[in-house]
Amino acid sequence: MLINPTLALAIVLLLGEVITRLFISSPDNIIPDKDLGWLYRPHSTIFHTTEGWATNTINAFGFNDRDFPAGRYQKHVAVFGDSYTEALQVPREQNFTTVLEDLLTCVNVENMGRSALSVAQYPLLVNRMLDEIPEPVGLVVLAVTTSDVSDMFNLKMEIEYDSVTGGIISLVPERFELHWLRKKLNVVFSSSALAPYLKIRARSVQSGAGNGLKKNPTAYLEDPAYQSKLAAVLEYAFSSIAAKSSLLIVYIPTLDYLANYQYAQTSGSARFGQLLEEVAQVLDISFVSAKAELLSAYKETGLLPIGFANSRINKGHLNETGHRAVATALYKKLSKTCVSDSRPNI
Repeated sequence: MLINPTLALAIVLLLGEVITRLFISSPDNIIPDKDLGWLYRPHSTIFHTTEGWATNTINAFGFNDRDFPAGRYQKHVAVFGDSYTEALQVPREQNFTTVLEDLLTCVNVENMGRSALSVAQYPLLVNRMLDEIPEPVGLVVLAVTTSDVSDMFNLKMEIEYDSVTGGIISLVPERFELHWLRKKLNVVFSSSALAPYLKIRARSVQSGAGNGLKKNPTAYLEDPAYQSKLAAVLEYAFSSIAAKSSLLIVYIPTLDYLANYQYAQTSGSARFGQLLEEVAQVLDISFVSAKAELLSAYKETGLLPIGFANSRINKGHLNETGHRAVATALYKKLSKTCVSDSRPNI
């Protein structure tokens, strides 16, 4: 007796869904966002195993942190950044925003990192979230990494320049309007574990076929025209945020950790850090690099601050050692915060 093809397909998909939920993944926890492209579904749980091993619960605003606590804190510090700040690879108590909060006992440090965010998008996100964070908001911290170079290059944006100074007077990142079909598909992806898993696998095969074609992020800095555009975007984004709140820029550089506690840094990574510091100085904004603390952590512990597997040396995100190093760099800059009744001393 032949089985109806439709019934057979339904059985296969049902078994695939059950197996995926039990052993591989959970339903998609991503929701569309017109300004940022996407955010995590509020109060969803992320079990991250592709790098590191951690389970974290998302807060009411779609970020990897607890919901905003009430009372007991003198000040609130909001930290914005990309996947290095988001820190899905480690348990929440190990990421640098939580470690910094433990060091600054009077301060609530809010983690507002999200993978693949660009510096050009931070003014939109800061404007949105400053209305939500309990007052007083003493400081906004932007955690900038080397990957921000390519993130800004790849982000579509409408830029209006001043005809006299050449500076940016208006910058509008791409808006993410969903096609009606994608809206329908999002319903499927939010209720299925199998569908988003197959989508991820298909994407990895597609990207694997194009290996070697993507430009190294820091290679963009070899182009003087792009370097000039990058500086203008940084200046616009930083000044927009500084007009709303005190601002601190922390740079988390890409370093290669070598034998005998030596290291190497690409000229692009070093140049980007220099560019960030130059822009911060022009705007009179506080700047700190975590380079010294990352190297110190490597020398003191013998552990690489990035990566989670011996098979991928010098690749990946911050691990527990790296997060503590970044927290230390920030703490040195903010150590007097809890003995002052003013804004954080930076």
